Amino acid sequence: MGTVGHSDGDPVIHALVDSLLGSKKLGDIGTFFPNNKKFKNKRSTFFLKKIINLLETKNIKINNIDINIIAQQPNLKKYKKIISNNLSKICNISEKQISVKGKTTDRLGNIGKNKAIACEVITSVSNN
Repeated sequence: MGTVGHSDGDPVIHALVDSLLGSKKLGDIGTFFPNNKKFKNKRSTFFLKKIINLLETKNIKINNIDINIIAQQPNLKKYKKIISNNLSKICNISEKQISVKGKTTDRLGNIGKNKAIACEVITSVSNN
């Protein structure tokens, strides 16, 4: 199993980038990283690091990040700590400021049939 996308198709980081940008009406991931050759097969961490740098230049501080990963498989229990640890390093915040939750669709729809994954992210930010 895996994801397919113009870049590496990481739904968590793509949703996080959109949430961070949306929190201050700065556009979306496609505004900064359009589907062209320049960003083909780029790692999503590249996008997140660029957006974190942008926020820092605008004196925007991340208060917390709340992540819902919606997938039938795998069980995310063993991955939550890894995800929050990796994101905390990239975002320059404490792991305590990141909540990662796994949800299923109880075998309903494409997600329930392991044909899709979804991610919702809510971020709280403030100006320094």
